[in-house]
Amino acid sequence: MFRSVAEHVREIYPVTALEYDQLIASGRMGQFLTLIHELDLRGHERVLDVGCGPGGATLKLAQLLPCGEVWGVDITDEMLEIAQQRARAQRLQNVQFRKEDAMALSFPDETFDIVFSSYLLPWVPQVDRALREMQRVLKPGGKLGIITSAPGSYGLFYKALAALIDHYREYYRGVSAEELIGAKRFTASEMQGKLLEIGLCPVKLWYTGYEEPTTPELYLKKINTVTAELYLAPLPQPLRSEARAYLLKSLEALGERELLAHERSLLLIARKRDQQ
Repeated sequence: MFRSVAEHVREIYPVTALEYDQLIASGRMGQFLTLIHELDLRGHERVLDVGCGPGGATLKLAQLLPCGEVWGVDITDEMLEIAQQRARAQRLQNVQFRKEDAMALSFPDETFDIVFSSYLLPWVPQVDRALREMQRVLKPGGKLGIITSAPGSYGLFYKALAALIDHYREYYRGVSAEELIGAKRFTASEMQGKLLEIGLCPVKLWYTGYEEPTTPELYLKKINTVTAELYLAPLPQPLRSEARAYLLKSLEALGERELLAHERSLLLIARKRDQQ
């Protein structure tokens, strides 16, 4: 029985941490660098990266903050192990990683100058609760920087997955392609309202995106490995091999002209009010 996207993320990502890094994270570094520039770091801040994954952004933050302190938190042990290995390989002394639930952070109130999160919100069951936790651990005057998915994204895999869901509709009742790929989308006005509701002052919200050419081979790799189990989870086990074949056929039918992955994203910066 299909339970929830969040539960399947927790089950599947331990065995796909390296794939996640290779197939997903690489195309987003430009957005990260843009947001970091807008945050105007001074080099001494204490920073929290919520949903750090294998640590790509976290380690970059540590490099940019030689006199600061950076924490990366994630719910998946295997992601954290990769991040820790990379930190050791780079001999970074100002970064630490810890297992945490974004909706129940263990840090005390007002701990960090900056809280950062990249593409976490699409996977969080209770977005408002996670945002409140980020606000709670921010110091007065501290800044929140978020990158998340926005309406308007498209791509070959989204289209193929939608075709799969239509084909096996009886098993995917109430489940959309966007839900399965963690593609919950947020508009600027929606996020601005959420920020104001928890006492944060929006500083800047803007849309951006990236496009990267890809190949059938890259998508085939994604489908033919355990990553696909996340998308095939609603199906009975005996149907999953057949479903993989159907997904491949859908990809081939879309053709070379569609082999461009596009992600439209929302970047935002908010500030916590100073204490009165």
